[in-house]
Amino acid sequence: MEGLLQGRTFRTLLDEQVVFSELNQGEEAVWSLLLASGYLKAVQAEFNTECLEMEYELKLTNLEIRIMFLHMIRGWFGGCRMEHNAFLQALLSEPKETLEDAVRSALQQIEEKQYETALLSRGIAPERIRKYGFAFEGSSVLIGKG
Repeated sequence: MEGLLQGRTFRTLLDEQVVFSELNQGEEAVWSLLLASGYLKAVQAEFNTECLEMEYELKLTNLEIRIMFLHMIRGWFGGCRMEHNAFLQALLSEPKETLEDAVRSALQQIEEKQYETALLSRGIAPERIRKYGFAFEGSSVLIGKG
């Protein structure tokens, strides 16, 4: 992600037919969703003869999207001093929990903080609200549904 924010590209395999319910099946699904929703664009696509799949070189679509992601990430960490930010400390320390533990913890936080309250107050029906926990370790990602 850091390379994307600096305007660089990266290469990945994609599933062009990904659906929302398949986001927990791998990082390719997340990149596919970002491509399909217009946040990423394919700079180059070629058939990878080793894995017999299409491989794409991706980059953020434009300066506005790059700025949006920068502001979003700054918002996550803005105003946080390193010693008081448990997320930053966990991110930079050696992993002490599995991806599954991190997803469970994220889903528990969603429940404890009652994030759905704002959506419910806007009249969104409870059955339309989805709760997902994301965990990343290097290039591995795990997405759990609450």
